[in-house]
Amino acid sequence: MARKGYSYEIKIEAVKSLTEGRISINALAKQLGTNTSRIHEWLSKYRTMGATGLEYSPTNQHYPNELKNAAVNDYLAGTSTLLGICEKYKIRSMSQLRSWIKKYNDNKELKATGTGESIEMNVRKTTFDERVEIVKACIEQGHNYNLIAQTYQASYQQVRSWTKKYEQYGLEGLHDRRGRRKSKTST
Repeated sequence: MARKGYSYEIKIEAVKSLTEGRISINALAKQLGTNTSRIHEWLSKYRTMGATGLEYSPTNQHYPNELKNAAVNDYLAGTSTLLGICEKYKIRSMSQLRSWIKKYNDNKELKATGTGESIEMNVRKTTFDERVEIVKACIEQGHNYNLIAQTYQASYQQVRSWTKKYEQYGLEGLHDRRGRRKSKTST
C-alpha cells in the first residue's frame, strides 16, 4: 500500500497553522486526510530541527551506536514516549526508533550505519531454573534490571520480561511456551 506523501509547503503551512492557534490538531488531520500522530510527528520535527526537519531527505540519516543505545535504553527504562525520545535524540522517524527497539528485543545486533560495527548483545538460552534464579535475584536487588542482566549475562529486556511475567503469573509465567498451541479453554 502506497503512503500518501505531503509536500514541504503543506507541512510548513500545517505547522504554522497549529503553532499560531488557527486550527486544532484533530481538525487539521481531518482536513489533510491523515491521522493525528503524523501531525504530532511534524510538530516534533519542527521543534527539534526547525523547518529543515520537514524537508524530504533522499538519503538515509546515519546515527552512531551510542545514540542508538541511549535512545533504546531510555525507551525501555520508560523515561519518555517514542516521540519524546525522537525529539531528545533528534531521530527523524519514530519508525526508525521502533525498528531499533524491535532489534534489541529480538536480541539482534544494532549496527552503526555504514561502519559495519555492531553493538554486542548478551544473548543466551536459559533453563527454567536459571530464569527463576535470575528473577529472584532481580527482585532482591530492587528490580535493578541492568545489574542483573550483566551479572547473569542476559539482556536487559529478557530480565525485565521474566520479572514482569513472574510478578503477574508466578512461576508458571517463566515457562517457555514458544511453539506450543494454546489450550482450547484459554482465549
